[in-house]
Amino acid sequence: EADARQRGDGGMEIESIVRRASIYGLPSDEHDSTKALSMLYSALEVAEQIGDQAAQASIHWSLIISEKFAGNAPAAQVHGEQALKLAQNVGDDELMAYILNDLSIHVYLDLGRHREGLASSLAAGTLWRKLNNQAMLADSLSGAANMAYLLGKYEESTAWALEARTISEEIDSLWGQSWSRWSMGDLLADQGMIADAVVDMNACIDLGERVGFRTPMINAGVNLAHVYLFLGHLDEAFAWGQKALLRAEEDFPFWRRGVVAFLARLAVHRGDLPEARRLLENMAGGTGTFASEFYLNQFQPCLAVAEVALASGELVEASAALDDLLGYMERSETHPYRPDALTLQGRASLMAGDWDKAREWLMQARAEAESLGSKRMLWRILAALAECEDLAGNSTEAHALRDQAREIVGFIAAHCPDDLRESFLALPEVASLAL
Repeated sequence: EADARQRGDGGMEIESIVRRASIYGLPSDEHDSTKALSMLYSALEVAEQIGDQAAQASIHWSLIISEKFAGNAPAAQVHGEQALKLAQNVGDDELMAYILNDLSIHVYLDLGRHREGLASSLAAGTLWRKLNNQAMLADSLSGAANMAYLLGKYEESTAWALEARTISEEIDSLWGQSWSRWSMGDLLADQGMIADAVVDMNACIDLGERVGFRTPMINAGVNLAHVYLFLGHLDEAFAWGQKALLRAEEDFPFWRRGVVAFLARLAVHRGDLPEARRLLENMAGGTGTFASEFYLNQFQPCLAVAEVALASGELVEASAALDDLLGYMERSETHPYRPDALTLQGRASLMAGDWDKAREWLMQARAEAESLGSKRMLWRILAALAECEDLAGNSTEAHALRDQAREIVGFIAAHCPDDLRESFLALPEVASLAL
């Protein structure tokens, strides 16, 4: 770098600075956001002085990651979109594809802008096909699958994830095989395919661990813990939640909030409200502003606050938290877990004695669950609606709703791993359906 500066070789100087800055910009033992940003902005100044647009595009691209992990989402977005314009100006398709890929996963996902993220991943995929880069095509397809999942487009999400998995297996990319499973387990669990979901989530984590892909332990780890919670296997849920928390605290503190929130929800289900409240108080630590709209940091905290409030009889507080979650889902166009929020709103109305309002919330939840194909939630919603019909004196309708709920429970039980089926069928809300 010093030699390049002495010789007046701006291009070599920039390349050297960017290469060194990348060491400090990513989470690792060497991570130092201040140093990475200082180096990259120095390189950008040199690139602008010599009028090198290609170098400017490359530096702005590097600044996406460095600003993201410095906790500055707006700056990451500005640099990403500026990098894309410059790459288009110089006609560099490969750089454009890389930038589009990172804009999707490192900017739009964190900002809850899932539709823009999907468009960005698909645009990157088109360029990777043109360039015949199979590894990066699989990467972009996995990104598209994740965005489609969050947008409630389960059929498209599945198709893109399976294409990414096939490509990754053909080129023997363990990273790609893990990334292609990022959302598939949660999608399968929502559809009631529990055994397949558990296999996919474990594979996502195990494959990632083998190649140093460390985030699946958080995302898939919490999702797997959520499956065990759903099935009534609380000790296993706690174990996976702790693993996810340890990884978040070690490497990705901006995701810690969502993991702690899940553990608070688990404490409610274990009947330990003091611990749940303690975890809620501890939840805010370690987050960066850039991750505030990331779905894990929205779903779990709002559901945790609502479930603790409901368990404490604090109905106004519960409803307010659920309003916040539904507002996030509306602005981000997120559909998974929307039935959960609507169902809890129904439960709050039932506890308040407002049967008509409860039925209204639950009918919305039913429509959302049926649209998604969410068997995970639909049986609970139908059971809650049956309770409303009972209270209204409509025993025939209540009986029909419970019949439908029993049928879905039977499907889920048939698609559970053998060692988890018994705990699911023993859940009080399942047993109350008198299978």
